[in-house]
Amino acid sequence: MSPERRYQIALCVLYTCFTLLRLRYRRAAQAQVLRADGGDAQRLGVLIPYEVMTFFLYLLLPRTLAWAAVPLPAAVRWAGAALGCAALVLFAWVHHALGANYFWLLQLREGHTLVTSGPYRWVCHPMYTAFIMLHIAVALLSANAFLGLTWLGGLALLLVGRVRREEVMLNEAFGEEYREYTARTGRFLPQMGRAANLAKARTHGSKKPSQG
Repeated sequence: MSPERRYQIALCVLYTCFTLLRLRYRRAAQAQVLRADGGDAQRLGVLIPYEVMTFFLYLLLPRTLAWAAVPLPAAVRWAGAALGCAALVLFAWVHHALGANYFWLLQLREGHTLVTSGPYRWVCHPMYTAFIMLHIAVALLSANAFLGLTWLGGLALLLVGRVRREEVMLNEAFGEEYREYTARTGRFLPQMGRAANLAKARTHGSKKPSQG
């Protein structure tokens, strides 16, 4: 078996585990939708099919993307695989913390709660952190500039707007409580000195939107 085939198998394993994890937690909203971001589904409707198409293009017709291959050392490519595994662990942790609050679109629904446990104790958007990690892992493991740059670029364009809109929804639902929460947590990475503020963290249970 060639080294390139091993990298392709590693990518398949990563995305199979990712897909199974998402399917495990993805569910239709049972509660009444109070507010939704209609454009969110449209943006994901472009990004997801593109990533699926180029992913299988890389796996099944690798010569079509061979022009963008980057000669990365084997150690760097396997480091990408390790980063992907770490992203899967973070995805599982995030989903476990969100529980019934998880929904793949930005929605404000009846009975939502602001989650401040698990990775949300340190980071406001750990779900997006995991997505960034996974996309970097694909870039390194595939060693393909076209795949890496377009995937990361598409994710960046999605998150720039989505994070802003999500934070507006959360701020409208929480007001001062949400502003206090964001003051003691990082957006994608923990803030320096976060440990000193852990004792101040509180869990609130009222109508709040889902988090990413």
